[in-house]
Amino acid sequence: MDLKKIAIEKDNTDNLKTFKSKFINNPNEIYLDGNSLGKLPVESIKNLNEVINNQWGVNLIRSWNDNWLNYSKKLMAKMKQAFGFKGGVFFSCHARFFLALKTALNGVFPTIFLRGHNG
Repeated sequence: MDLKKIAIEKDNTDNLKTFKSKFINNPNEIYLDGNSLGKLPVESIKNLNEVINNQWGVNLIRSWNDNWLNYSKKLMAKMKQAFGFKGGVFFSCHARFFLALKTALNGVFPTIFLRGHNG
């Protein structure tokens, strides 16, 4: 049994093979730290440049109304969709999020509350 050959074959047929290109990768490095932000997504560089150069640099304080104040609503909408949440009040913080995720993975979708945000 040639383990290297098996590993190469599995790598070549892996559906997530192209996913690696979405991150900044250092050659000859395997990064397994579970207590960090993880590898830098390439898309984040573009997004951060947009925020720094345009939203902050050009739009200045107007970006609060034009962009930043709506991010929590956008995030809540994505979380509701991810959990299959159909209505009511939705609450988010790290502890509640992971509790909800754990519960959702067990097939039970609880009511989750969001402080000060209905919808």
